[in-house]
Amino acid sequence: GETDVAQEALILVDRAKDSLKAGDMGGAAQDFATALQMDANSAEARAGLARISLDSGDALSAQALLDDAPKDQQDHPDIASVRAALSLVGAEDTEATDNTEQAEDTPDNGIADLLARVEGHPDDLDARLNLAKAYAAAGDNKSAVDHLLHSIAANRTHDDEAARKFLLTIFEAEGVESEIAIDGRKRLASILFA
Repeated sequence: GETDVAQEALILVDRAKDSLKAGDMGGAAQDFATALQMDANSAEARAGLARISLDSGDALSAQALLDDAPKDQQDHPDIASVRAALSLVGAEDTEATDNTEQAEDTPDNGIADLLARVEGHPDDLDARLNLAKAYAAAGDNKSAVDHLLHSIAANRTHDDEAARKFLLTIFEAEGVESEIAIDGRKRLASILFA
């Protein structure tokens, strides 16, 4: 019956997650896609497939998968995590353009210029926030977190707490189990409660 299909889809999702951990993106994508075909209500399968699309540079497909999610899945933690990751690469506002062309024009998203600005003016929290956003867009969330934590330590309330809010978006995109989120949360707590 229906529960058997949902159960089989769940088994495929678990296998896909194991494949991801083992570095087998192709196997994971295949299992997530099959699970989603079997159970269109599987938020984990939808999010997994969207995450793989995003990680392979296809932000538009990832966005389409999230947009097709039923309303009751929009707040699912896995869906929210991929949505946060998409926002980091600026995919939430894609019109008909693909971000890969833009990325080729500026391979470092202006990181070198921003880094020089921050090194020359360590107290320029706006430049530091922009640097963190550039790092996140380039997929270097660890460096982004480092700069955001520096900003929060310097001035928690700067720009309506923009650094803290962006930091939480990165944590959500990384997922609660990730080393970046766990380490970042510990460091944030030590700053806030020092």
